[in-house]
Amino acid sequence: GKSGKKNSADGGGSTQPGLPSGKGWNKTVRDKLQWDKDKVIREEERKELRAKWAEEDKGRKAFFEKRDEQRGKFRKKNARGQPVMKHRVDKILEALQKEGGA
Repeated sequence: GKSGKKNSADGGGSTQPGLPSGKGWNKTVRDKLQWDKDKVIREEERKELRAKWAEEDKGRKAFFEKRDEQRGKFRKKNARGQPVMKHRVDKILEALQKEGGA
């Protein structure tokens, strides 16, 4: 009676080769294996996110550089303290072209 049950619990139906099923299989070890599998997936996701963030950051940086350059020109004053009309007109023309092109 008892010896028959014991043999079936220890030996047969192993979930992974070389490891006993049932009581012999340690939950912590199983969780660790699952964690390691998930870790690889998480690392790949992080890698993709970092690449995406770098791309967005590059675009953002270019935008701010262009904006700051235009602002610098737009805020320039001549010797009398009046705004430089050339830059103001350029800004207005650019806005009109964007509006007309869209």
